[in-house]
Amino acid sequence: MTEQPNHIPTETMPISKSAPRRALVVVCGELTPYGVHWHRRIAREMAEFELHTLYFPHRAHKAWTFKDLRDIGLVTFEPKRPADYETKAEVVRMSTRLSAFLKNPHLRTRYLVNRAEAREAARVLAWLEEIRPAAVVLNGYAGHPFMDILPWGKKRGVPVLVWADSNVHGDKGTWPRRLLKKFIVTRRLRHASAVLPCGTNGRELFRRYYAHPERMFFVPLEPDYAKIESMTDEDARAVREAYGLDPARKRIIVVCRLIPLKRVDTVIDAFARLAAERPEWDLLIVGDGPERAGLEARVPADLKTRVRFPGFITDDKIVFAMYRSSDVMCLASEYEAWALVVNEAAASGLAMVVSKVVGAAPEFVREGVNGRTFTPGEVGEIEACLREATNPENLASMKAASKRIVAEWRAKADPIAGLRAALRSVGVPQG
Repeated sequence: MTEQPNHIPTETMPISKSAPRRALVVVCGELTPYGVHWHRRIAREMAEFELHTLYFPHRAHKAWTFKDLRDIGLVTFEPKRPADYETKAEVVRMSTRLSAFLKNPHLRTRYLVNRAEAREAARVLAWLEEIRPAAVVLNGYAGHPFMDILPWGKKRGVPVLVWADSNVHGDKGTWPRRLLKKFIVTRRLRHASAVLPCGTNGRELFRRYYAHPERMFFVPLEPDYAKIESMTDEDARAVREAYGLDPARKRIIVVCRLIPLKRVDTVIDAFARLAAERPEWDLLIVGDGPERAGLEARVPADLKTRVRFPGFITDDKIVFAMYRSSDVMCLASEYEAWALVVNEAAASGLAMVVSKVVGAAPEFVREGVNGRTFTPGEVGEIEACLREATNPENLASMKAASKRIVAEWRAKADPIAGLRAALRSVGVPQG
């Protein structure tokens, strides 16, 4: 993520009785820079549809600042109550049988939120009834209004397509929990006209819960590839000067939030083991988070000048220039649904060293060709993978292979082509 987190300025579109039937509605719980990029591609490349981006800003985990969102047809439904939905009148109206339940503040809040979201879902369905879209794309299938729109679409004959970036490596839990999930998700997805996984790992997840593999179409997350490709040597030089990066050094770059899930500690430990063998290499850790102080302290004293922490960078052009000033990308996460940084680094022509459970790994890392994958948490494996990627005999060919692999993936799984194919499969005419 490379845009400044802040409160999002929204352009709320009023309901119009003259809205065309060929409306295409995309419902999303989060509005992110890469999400906006995809929506803008839909608006630009699928002009036969009038795009409506339905968004709930009060639910977002992180809001982002965008200059103007009118081009993606933003529609927002603001809550009618405060964000926590805990009002005295609401509690009084509840059944007295819930009195014991209501003594638990967390459960009480969750119950009230669910009630409020259900009311909000009713407003969304009324809006959909009025505009009667040609199709609806849901970014997810859990909670209101997502689980309400699925049966609504089936009942009204409106195709509802489910997109998700989840992958099979995150589908864990005890057998009772997995059995319950199987029951709930399978019943929910039976109403879906088609599903839109990001890639191979996502498709494997959907195969567990969706009975129609012929109606699965890749619609992957993607960065703004044109912006990455437009980076010049001068852009990279300016960023190196601004951040004090020696142009003569080679670099392993890590781009992520500094939280336990990302296991940046294992990358530092692996680099520390390898550093004496690779004296010309540095480690660049881009990002911020609660783990930063501990990670900085973890760096051995003799490597302090070779491990850099430039912090969280809001300008994606600077991040792309840092990729261009680096040689190997390492992502050691214990789980990543997709990880757009993998797309970005591969498109920038870096050798790739990535955890096996990262959603994008099968698409962007070919073993021994442009990099290696490893078991998360295994420092020895990370060290071995970095040793191979930083070997002068391998580095140039791996870096060149990454760009070729990205080009092949984009030709195979363009998100607009995938969306068009899914719409054709469910009988939605296109211009």
